[in-house]
Amino acid sequence: MSEENNREVNVADKVLIVLFSMVLVVTAGWQFYQLAEGDWGSDLEERIEGESLAAMHTKELVQSAKTSVGWRTDGVIVEGGVSYLVEDLQHGSSRGEYVNGENSAYEAIVDFRDQLAAKNINLVVMIVDGKGVANHMATEKLVAALGYEGVDVLHVCGEPVDQYLKHDSHWRPEMMERQAQKLAAMIEEKATGFMMGNGVYTERVLEVMNEGDLVRNGYLDQTKEEVSVRLVEKVKGSSDAARVLLLGDSYSNIFSAAEMGWGETAGLGERLSFQLQSECKVIAVNGNGAHASREKLIRNPELLDGKQVVVWQFAARELDRESWEKIVIPEMKGEVTHSNVAQLVYEKYEVLALPVWKKDSVYSTSLTEVLLKRKRDGQEVLVRMLLKENKQFTKVGALKKGELIQLKVSDSKAQKKYRRSELFSLDRYDLEVYWGELK
Repeated sequence: MSEENNREVNVADKVLIVLFSMVLVVTAGWQFYQLAEGDWGSDLEERIEGESLAAMHTKELVQSAKTSVGWRTDGVIVEGGVSYLVEDLQHGSSRGEYVNGENSAYEAIVDFRDQLAAKNINLVVMIVDGKGVANHMATEKLVAALGYEGVDVLHVCGEPVDQYLKHDSHWRPEMMERQAQKLAAMIEEKATGFMMGNGVYTERVLEVMNEGDLVRNGYLDQTKEEVSVRLVEKVKGSSDAARVLLLGDSYSNIFSAAEMGWGETAGLGERLSFQLQSECKVIAVNGNGAHASREKLIRNPELLDGKQVVVWQFAARELDRESWEKIVIPEMKGEVTHSNVAQLVYEKYEVLALPVWKKDSVYSTSLTEVLLKRKRDGQEVLVRMLLKENKQFTKVGALKKGELIQLKVSDSKAQKKYRRSELFSLDRYDLEVYWGELK
């Protein structure tokens, strides 16, 4: 074969090699895009790079997880034998703006503080960073702005990974206990006229073993983790009027909701009651605590009667919501008549609006709100329905906007047995909520 022909073959070979390499690169990129859930994984490192030097902890975690193929499409990162919730790391890498802009978290928090202050009630805000988040600048900016405005804030941040449950998205009991002690100290110092009790509550230690919410969906085959929780019990014969109300999420529920598997009567509310030796009432909603807990409050404003302090606890990742709506606390709760909506028979409704559901949610039970229009008279009705039970979607999960359904609507009290479940809300605070049952 001539030299000229050899050159032509070599050139052809090189072209084929280049094309083959490009195919490999594109294929690998697409696979990683899918693993990283696409919308934020591809540029995560670059966004962390520009965030702060302190955020290098999160960047190193992401780099290591990608190298070891620990990044999973089901909402979890596994690195070094520890499971991380992707939503937490997504928040830790974001450049969110929580202070400026319309419907910002800052505005909603200050407005809530002002409404409570008008009722002579102190507000303490508790923002909890998730596992793997290191010194998120946007959150720190919000905390500083709130402090300048005179809002009392406890920012739970900078905690090492071993202070969180190994394969769960929440804190260990020891970490929660330290925060309960800090909250009690803040309340005693800042709440005008607040007096701590004495001899109202006792405690006992219980060993609990569980897998964690990042394992139960089959992410890993790991041994269970054992922790010591401190159960709180009220002394028989003692009397104590609740002067503190805790609005919280799953961080408040983790050691008090039996279905979460980590014990009962040992959650943030109970531990705060013990530290204060004064009862703390709790409204806690998994998955949407920053907003659903306030929603429950405005539907039951009598819970503020006799309160001196409201503690508003929520996970820092909640700050990344697109809109933080202000709420209006009613002066008093009037009588609610259900006769014009609640029915004991199935009727036809049109689906007007549905919230966005997280398919990879780690919670076992989920509720969803659905905005409906009753066909016989055109009345708008807001209902809650069981979306997921035992990690399986019900037929509610197949609903579509514009669909006609047959539904039985009843009093919202029917949802009480799901009070510690995750809630996907439509944030329609102007409408009364009912319970809906599909035919």
